Amino acid sequence: MKKLLLLALIYAISTTVYSQKRIAGPSKDMVRAAASPSVTNMDGTTTTSADLVENILGPGISYSNISFTGLTGTISSAGLFTNGGTAGLGFESGIILSSGYINNVVGPNISSGITGNLGLPGDAQLASLIPGYTTNDATILEFDFSLPADSIYIEFIFGSDEYNEWVGSAYNDVFAFFLDGSNIALVPGTSTPVSINNVNNGSNSAYYIDNTSGSNNIESDGFTTTITGTFALNSNPSHHIKLAIADAGDHILDSWVFIRASSFSIPIEVDLGPDVALCEGESIVLDAGNPGYEFLWSTGDTTQTITVDTEGEYYVDVTYLGNTESDTIYVSVNPLPTADAGDDAVIYIGYPPLNTQLSASGGVSYSWYPTTGLSDPDIADPIAQPEFTTTYTVTVTDANGCVDTDEVTVVVNDIRCGKNMNKVLVCHLPPGNIGEAHTICISANAVAAHLAHGDYLGECMDAAGNAYSGGDYDSDIEYSNKTAEIKTEDWSIYPNPVKGKLSVNLLKLQGSEVQLSIYDLSGRVYWELPRQTIKSSVIDIDLKKLPTGIYQIVLLTDSQKMVKKLVVTK
Repeated sequence: MKKLLLLALIYAISTTVYSQKRIAGPSKDMVRAAASPSVTNMDGTTTTSADLVENILGPGISYSNISFTGLTGTISSAGLFTNGGTAGLGFESGIILSSGYINNVVGPNISSGITGNLGLPGDAQLASLIPGYTTNDATILEFDFSLPADSIYIEFIFGSDEYNEWVGSAYNDVFAFFLDGSNIALVPGTSTPVSINNVNNGSNSAYYIDNTSGSNNIESDGFTTTITGTFALNSNPSHHIKLAIADAGDHILDSWVFIRASSFSIPIEVDLGPDVALCEGESIVLDAGNPGYEFLWSTGDTTQTITVDTEGEYYVDVTYLGNTESDTIYVSVNPLPTADAGDDAVIYIGYPPLNTQLSASGGVSYSWYPTTGLSDPDIADPIAQPEFTTTYTVTVTDANGCVDTDEVTVVVNDIRCGKNMNKVLVCHLPPGNIGEAHTICISANAVAAHLAHGDYLGECMDAAGNAYSGGDYDSDIEYSNKTAEIKTEDWSIYPNPVKGKLSVNLLKLQGSEVQLSIYDLSGRVYWELPRQTIKSSVIDIDLKKLPTGIYQIVLLTDSQKMVKKLVVTK
């Protein structure tokens, strides 16, 4: 008997609550109060579904494959709105989707049950969110999108004329944003969909604004606060969003969802990276990311990136739709090391040693260039044995990664002489009479003794650095067909630069025994006139097949070596 009485009581209460007759209030035209939202209906021509999508997308997001389900025309279930802020909504403009007419949302609030019956079916995916309910008059906007981020941000408001008298009833208007199949229009911090029965004066009331008094100039008897969220995306390059709203339980009493303009966006994530150390003279570009948003740097700049080269702390504020995120970075500047490649050196072809040891300092690591002729280009003191005079550059790196460079030149001096090029040129300085210095050509075995009393390897040089020879030859030199001293002006080449035929004027050398050769800068011989007694005043050389570049033409006698620069062009 007690069970029967309890069932009877429950039935009596339920019939009292749900037997209320739901009466559809009349729809509105476009007349509104000045502070009310202004709506623009999606007519499919002047305002299209693409206009709605573009209105809510933030910077950096591309879209495709738009589809729309609902009512279009001069009175429609979707469109644009402005003046939301003064009407009491949490943002000024955006798009609006409705289970009835969007015109019906304009204020003032004069009806407790305003209705635009679309006569359209509901949506199964929406119905799955509120088990036991049927849905009707579904309005759906959906599209594909892609963006350079792994999450998406959105702001929205849900309002309805189902509030407050139909809360907890069989009429539970619902909406959803299905992102890649999952609803993200949730009560913040929960998995609960936003609907009439889930957000109201009694449930999740922190997110609800009661408007039955009409204090806010929109028709909705109640609406949510601005609900925001950031939602993770899967790893697919493209994503799908379905924005949907529908009546639940019947076709009457309209509901609306407002989506803020440009709020379907990339979340603000600011990361200037770790603190960075520069080397003196360097600069770095600081990038706040978030293209299309607003920026304010500690320097006063308002661009996405700034370039800095001065030590100090830098920060940036990135703002979008009133939200701001910040980050800070410290930039330090280290002094450069002082590179020292050591002293220039000379090695002699014809007399050992045929190499020299370089010695750099100033850092913790070293790199030499060019690497030709070096035993190891990545140490401070490699052995250098180039084939021709070479200037080496060492790059010195210190413990902070800062670099400096210095140069050293290794001069390669060919001091070979004699008929068979097996003797050595030495500048002989007669003891007590160095004014009679002269170049001699001696056996390698005799060099040490000469060096011991002040002579030096190679030809004698005057104060201007020009080679000269003079005086008598040492008694330990054997000559065949000794040649008189030759001066630079005694022979010439022309034209120079040369394109084809080169003429060598040897008029003053007739009767002298000489050897004539053409070398490239690596020491490779391209042309040679063997040692012989000169009988002709001019020697013509065909250089048409010689590659463009710089060469040396070398004239050798028993005691002299003379070099002229030769430029070959095409």
